[in-house]
Amino acid sequence: PQVQNKSEFPLHLCTIADLESLPVVEGLIANTSKESDLRLIYHVLALDAEVETRLRDRFSNANITFTKIEDLYDKDASINFQKKEPFVRSLFIRARFLKFTLEKVRTEVFFCDADNYFYTSPASLLRNFPSGSMMLYPQWRDDLRQSRRRGMYHSGVMAIRPGAEKFLDWWDDQLTQLSDGDPLMA
Repeated sequence: PQVQNKSEFPLHLCTIADLESLPVVEGLIANTSKESDLRLIYHVLALDAEVETRLRDRFSNANITFTKIEDLYDKDASINFQKKEPFVRSLFIRARFLKFTLEKVRTEVFFCDADNYFYTSPASLLRNFPSGSMMLYPQWRDDLRQSRRRGMYHSGVMAIRPGAEKFLDWWDDQLTQLSDGDPLMA
């Protein structure tokens, strides 16, 4: 869609934060707030309890909603999930977090790892997502040669909209099966 001003159409931007990655998440919010020509609504999965307080203090004027692990898993699964390394947690919870957010907002949702930097408005994500229910970005890695033959998609930047729920359920199921395995398989 063509966007005329920031109040006309919001961009829902999701990311995942723990205390270790908090400075990078702060950078993402500062960067996208500066560059955006859309009204931004941030959806942050807070992997540590202090993340919400610190982001609210730093970005008191930003529209940020927070999700906790307990919102996505039952109590026993939450406890087991919290035992994983932060990097592993952020990989294995993406599908569930995105579905949770999509069901809340019922419109396009964009996920970005916090280490992405925008040189122009993130509205270009919306403009480049004209149809379909999801958009994955290809990734080439020289150290993973099989990606050249089979393809590899980067879950650090992706877009979804209503209709992607079936894929997100499948992806979450795959991640659940791999949860004690190799993080690179996530």
